[in-house]
Amino acid sequence: MKLDPKEHIAQSLASIRKFVIILDMKEQHQLHRVWQASEL
Repeated sequence: MKLDPKEHIAQSLASIRKFVIILDMKEQHQLHRVWQASEL
């Protein structure tokens, strides 16, 4: 059974979003500092 491309993309985006949320919780402050430094 082949996944519908749209379904596959939606699932991939959901997985990426979960990963980003986890990463964000762990490294939010570090990333924030990097963004501030790059904006200067």
